[in-house]
Amino acid sequence: MADLSKYTNEDLMLLTSADIEGELKKRGYVRGWHKKEEYAGYIYILVNPSFDYLVKIGYADNVLSRMKSLNHNSGLPDPFHCYAVYKVRKRLQDQALHSLIDGLDPSIRHSKNREFFEMSKEKAYAILSAIARINGSEDLLTKDPFHDPFFAEEAEAPTVQAASDTPDAETEKTPDRPARRTPMEKPAVCICRGETHAFVSWKDSLIWHCEMIIGADGFPAFAETAKRLRFSERPSKRKTFAETEEEMRGFDFYKFPQGDLYLLTNYSASSIRQINKVLDKAWPECAMAYR
Repeated sequence: MADLSKYTNEDLMLLTSADIEGELKKRGYVRGWHKKEEYAGYIYILVNPSFDYLVKIGYADNVLSRMKSLNHNSGLPDPFHCYAVYKVRKRLQDQALHSLIDGLDPSIRHSKNREFFEMSKEKAYAILSAIARINGSEDLLTKDPFHDPFFAEEAEAPTVQAASDTPDAETEKTPDRPARRTPMEKPAVCICRGETHAFVSWKDSLIWHCEMIIGADGFPAFAETAKRLRFSERPSKRKTFAETEEEMRGFDFYKFPQGDLYLLTNYSASSIRQINKVLDKAWPECAMAYR
């Protein structure tokens, strides 16, 4: 109990007639009489297995409602999953974060005025974590807030090993981008030159296709042509084939052992099919068909 002896009779009579509870509520206090923290919404990090080289960083008053709206799009082959959320007191604070990322490296944004960035979910989380530490608000940052089984399965997934008919050279992995399987329901099976080949990942099928073309046409001819090929109708800052590791921009890649050529391997199954179709047109004698 508070010591009231220091108050005069007049003070006590004023207090008894005042609406103390109403005044405390106006000042932001709640029952139990502690200060209520007001939060407008959340900055979120969303991922989608159909384009796992991108993260979506945005703001929502209600993240679950936002995800439901996004996933309602019938054009998406896979749903979005929420990797992390960060509570903020003002609405649309994601725009300040977008400006920060653009200032550090404007090439990371996949498309102007869109919320997609070419980075791993771990790197996006590291940026939010750094901001939270600076503000002393680490408790407002939550990873996997909805306990999504998608992330548990991803963490438990074993590292994919190359199939027996896959070239011996292994796919290189960058330190901040752990390897994971390209989303698919079953192994990739293809037919090439009348022979059937099975792969435990779509990525392995792409690497094998490239190595087979090199065996038929030689590395110099393959490298020169591959770098000029266009694999998508929409312009992209990312290169599928490049001469330097830096151009892989932090994503998983395969280094061709024959020379200075790198292949980006962070693609969905449908994207890898499209890349192989383009390779088929350039080298019809080495065309492969998925079964």
